[in-house]
Amino acid sequence: MRILMVHDYYAEWGGEDACFEQEVTLLKQYGHDVESYTRHNDEIADYSWAKKSQLFFETTWSSRTYQELSRTIIQFRPDIVHVHNFFPLVSPSLFYLCAGARTPVVATLHNYRLLCPKALFFRDGQVCEDCLEHNSLWPSLVHRCYRNSAVQTATVAGMLQFHRTKKTWVDKVDGYIALTDFAKQKFIKGGMTDEQIYVRPNFLVKDFGVGPEKRQYAIFVGRLSAEKGVLTLLEAWRHLPNIPLKIVGDGPLRAVITEKLADSALKHVEVLGFVAPEKVMALIRGANLLIMPSEWYETFGRTIIEAFSAGTPVLASRLGAMAELVGDDCEGKLFTPGDAEDLRHQVAIMYAQPEQMMRWGKNARLKYERLYDANSAYESLSAIYRDVIRRSNAHV
Repeated sequence: MRILMVHDYYAEWGGEDACFEQEVTLLKQYGHDVESYTRHNDEIADYSWAKKSQLFFETTWSSRTYQELSRTIIQFRPDIVHVHNFFPLVSPSLFYLCAGARTPVVATLHNYRLLCPKALFFRDGQVCEDCLEHNSLWPSLVHRCYRNSAVQTATVAGMLQFHRTKKTWVDKVDGYIALTDFAKQKFIKGGMTDEQIYVRPNFLVKDFGVGPEKRQYAIFVGRLSAEKGVLTLLEAWRHLPNIPLKIVGDGPLRAVITEKLADSALKHVEVLGFVAPEKVMALIRGANLLIMPSEWYETFGRTIIEAFSAGTPVLASRLGAMAELVGDDCEGKLFTPGDAEDLRHQVAIMYAQPEQMMRWGKNARLKYERLYDANSAYESLSAIYRDVIRRSNAHV
């Protein structure tokens, strides 16, 4: 196939960016002709005030995207277009271009942006589904959900409402890929149909293998932000003095966390900041437990399958995709989200059972091999492409 991959990179590199790059690599490894169209959100920092003021309109409809992608489609003639992220610079104008060019298009739902301007279903330290429950984006405007800005929230909500009214999400996209069934059900509740949405998990394009038998520490990998539950993690670790913890990642809470580490009760916690991907995998392979304490739903949880590939058991919040990925007492354990005491309690239980920890790790590796390796990922993606192309051609 000739496949055109589209992605708007985030200013702060993250899991969605990694997924996009891995998918491009995977398709090329299997012999497909792949072209990429990308924008980078960090370019906004260099915009003039006048150009930034145009973002309100560009986010809803980007003429630049339409023109550039039009040339690409004419020259490359893709069999299918696969969109990972279009917000804010690419914009939904690409879906109208594909429809006009009769080119099938599929989009991966990496977050909840189409249902929630903040994309997280998370507000004021807890899960929030107000916009979904009321079938209205008004609550996001009241609470200034996007970056705590009335103007920026209105920009995102305006884009979403415009395309809801135009039925863009239903009529101009041939298929969606949700990463878990949990996420699929949220989008169905938001107005999409069951037939529109395929369920396909994330994967690892490179297998680094199982880590050594002797492991040294617990590890957290993720953005240092409120919804990731890192403050709950630190509170729990105040009462786990004999278990070293490494925190990998950066984000808005970095300064707060660094300040907290001055507390003598957290001397066994080390914050490593941003670490290159291959180094992250080396750290996960050296850990005897990965903690994922997120307090939002998570559409997937990439670090979970990274831990699975290393044979590292996982302790995760009993919430959203995490509860779907991690079998309680199978590949690890689950705890009550936001509950530092339950987190501490479950860690203590796990470390008191070293043989069981090893069994959980072996189960995790087997699950990775069955569901999340490159071969499984390619088979499922190529099947989705074929079905989307078939359905699109049937409607012509």
